[in-house]
Amino acid sequence: MCRVLVALNLTSLEMIVVSLLSTLVAVVCLFFSCTLECAGATNIEEYATCLCTGDGSGGQNSTSFIPHHFVVRSDPYLAFSYSPCRCGSNGKSHVSFSFAITVPVNQGWVGVGFGKTEQPKSAMVDADIIFLWRRGNVNYFKDSYSVNFNPAPDAVDDLFGKSWSAFTDSGSKSPLQTFYFSRKQYTGDENQDNALVFGKQLVAFTASNTIPTGSLPTSMPPWKAWHVFDLSNRGA
Repeated sequence: MCRVLVALNLTSLEMIVVSLLSTLVAVVCLFFSCTLECAGATNIEEYATCLCTGDGSGGQNSTSFIPHHFVVRSDPYLAFSYSPCRCGSNGKSHVSFSFAITVPVNQGWVGVGFGKTEQPKSAMVDADIIFLWRRGNVNYFKDSYSVNFNPAPDAVDDLFGKSWSAFTDSGSKSPLQTFYFSRKQYTGDENQDNALVFGKQLVAFTASNTIPTGSLPTSMPPWKAWHVFDLSNRGA
């Protein structure tokens, strides 16, 4: 949640200024999903709890479910973590999902696709695809969707809570990095977003050693791994 610390014994003019600044901060936090405080998260549990209680959608009445972690591949390392969250109250609650993708620091881009079917052979058909990479000190989170097996940018970026961290792990051959992002189950964009299943959901992964120079990778290599996850509270 966003907090503003206010000193005591302020003049009337100072109180007006503080009030305006507090309002401005609240609006900024609402627009940016209060993600600055979540940037310090070091795992999916911390991140999901922070996003669930600070996404500007009734977070004070939120339920964060058990986070799950799954190592998709060991070499090169690829891990997928997720945690659902029910936010809001008074009949206006919604489900959001927090995700974390962990890959080697020297990885180029990685893509995660949320399919419309549980069949792996159709993983790319009409899938939602999130591309992630880091170039220099800039992190890229690209919301896209599949058009004839090729990615196209989503007209509306429905991802929020974007964050990145790097760390070392004794079981990995190289330093690792984690990309965090969240998305609502229903975004309201039926043309370019699939509704995520609060249950069995096909998730596919692909990657490349190259760093994109444009807004999206220019070509899509075959999916390197896929798995049907239970995105509710029961894990993989």
